[in-house]
Amino acid sequence: MTSTSSLHVYYNTFSTRRKAKAFLFFQRALTAVAVGAR
Repeated sequence: MTSTSSLHVYYNTFSTRRKAKAFLFFQRALTAVAVGAR
């Protein structure tokens, strides 16, 4: 049980980091599109 929970926490942290990176990339792309539309 402990190993599974620790693995779950590790996966959650990894997933959160990927989501943050994807969000930053998406935000940058959105900004570039907005600037290009001006």
